[in-house]
Amino acid sequence: MAESADLDRMAQEIRRTAEECGAMVLGSILASELLPAVAVDGDAFPTLVKHLRPRLIYLVLTKFAAAEGVEARFEEEGLDRDLKKLAAKWKAKDGQSSRLILGLMADGILHGIVETADWFDVTLPR
Repeated sequence: MAESADLDRMAQEIRRTAEECGAMVLGSILASELLPAVAVDGDAFPTLVKHLRPRLIYLVLTKFAAAEGVEARFEEEGLDRDLKKLAAKWKAKDGQSSRLILGLMADGILHGIVETADWFDVTLPR
């Protein structure tokens, strides 16, 4: 175990040493205890790519498909006015990007992000 001041000193020393040798310090969190993976901030991902120069980047960009996501659920007869408004709102998002998933491997560690559009990351009431 270490004191808080010791942890701060260690972190400062690592940042200074990394700068001296041209290494990137990446603020991240462990994505899983069982999988060697880290979750990377979306804004840091391009810098990570420049630093690591990976040969392969995994990229998944999903588009919202209103026909599948809305019409299948809301095209029934007898919808009340509020449900019709909700269906129209989601139909207006048809074809827009809703989620971006990026990943790359470096030194046996998966570095990845999942970014979701604000409008798509909605919890509907039950």
